[in-house]
Amino acid sequence: MFNIIQKVLRAIGRSKLQHREVRRAIKPIIKLLEAYEIKKAEIEIAKIAIDICVRVENKTITPRDADLYFTFLFDAIDFHDIPLRQEVKELILEGNVLHDFGTEFGANLDRMKNLATKILREEITV
Repeated sequence: MFNIIQKVLRAIGRSKLQHREVRRAIKPIIKLLEAYEIKKAEIEIAKIAIDICVRVENKTITPRDADLYFTFLFDAIDFHDIPLRQEVKELILEGNVLHDFGTEFGANLDRMKNLATKILREEITV
């Protein structure tokens, strides 16, 4: 676990983003998950994903910096203990390859936005 945290902090340290910005955005989601408020956390993950996709498209954030949000989430969540919907898991995993955006194996922003929209739409209709 300690090695994972060190890797995340090193990646964030190399980023143009401030560690505080990533932490500030993700920390409320982690708190929701710790409180077992899964649906609320899923909604927040979807909202952040849409925001990040728009920022990448508008070039106000680099794909590598955008990746950090999802790396932080991925490293903080134990997917075996937290019952996230499949779409949410796929969204986080897709975000984890934003650093390769524009390549064959990189993230697909349209896919990310579609997953996030589906998550939000399902919450509205429930």
